[in-house]
Amino acid sequence: MSGRRAIVGFCMLCALLVSAFAAQSASAVTKGTTAHTCTTETPFTEGKNKFSDAHCTVVAGNGTFGHKEIPANTTTHTTLGNEKTNAGTTGPTPGILKATVATIPIELEAQEVMSTGAWFENRTEPNGEHYSLGEGVIDFKKVKVNNPANCKVEQAGSGAEEIRTTQLIAHTKGQEEPMFLKFEPKAGEATPFAEFEIVNNGGVCAAAQKVKIVGSVKCRPNGATCEFEHEDVTTQGKLRFGSAAGPKAGLKGKITITAGLGKETDPEPGKTNPIAATTVETP
Repeated sequence: MSGRRAIVGFCMLCALLVSAFAAQSASAVTKGTTAHTCTTETPFTEGKNKFSDAHCTVVAGNGTFGHKEIPANTTTHTTLGNEKTNAGTTGPTPGILKATVATIPIELEAQEVMSTGAWFENRTEPNGEHYSLGEGVIDFKKVKVNNPANCKVEQAGSGAEEIRTTQLIAHTKGQEEPMFLKFEPKAGEATPFAEFEIVNNGGVCAAAQKVKIVGSVKCRPNGATCEFEHEDVTTQGKLRFGSAAGPKAGLKGKITITAGLGKETDPEPGKTNPIAATTVETP
């Protein structure tokens, strides 16, 4: 029997929010994923690895970080963001959206990514499949237009140089290998993922238009970090510019998700830990 291993940083947005995992083996064993906090608080969950880093990505026998299981059916407030996602976990990794529309290359870069009202739960299906499900809104802030020139982004209704998604859900339930964390509009993929405007900025912007991003997007989990790769996203072909038949959009960036204290309260300072997850098997 071949094994599968999925590690997720549940960190929606973003977005947002939240992680969910599921996998099926070729045998009668059901595989899925249960989310844990990555923490120094002992005792760690029995049988899990120790790690040397706060995102539970580097296995070390003498590591001071480990997984502590989050009980099933317990709603947990989460915060999804790109803070401390660079190589040294000292700063953010910008989020970059690319598309070519009517032969015009468009590239947007967000310095800050942060969720609003995000939460998640570990759940179990009647067949024993483990997964996590989350929900929230993701804000891409301090957005600049790298290409074309003389352009800037404005969020519909506010005029701010940022992009706010619709209400999203995030999950990996039923996802193929390698495991991905999937973000999609809660109301369905026919609902816009995000809407905003590209407008003139000190000159004529060749890409000026009202923008609708539709579809869904997946990131690749690694410990408490989930990474969007431009090639992954364009290969998936589900994130589109304008309509489901529009040009493919690519997304590059990294996010983490931290666990808070409950669905209705913001996490208290110092009371959150990054979320990671490991595969479990149910006969």
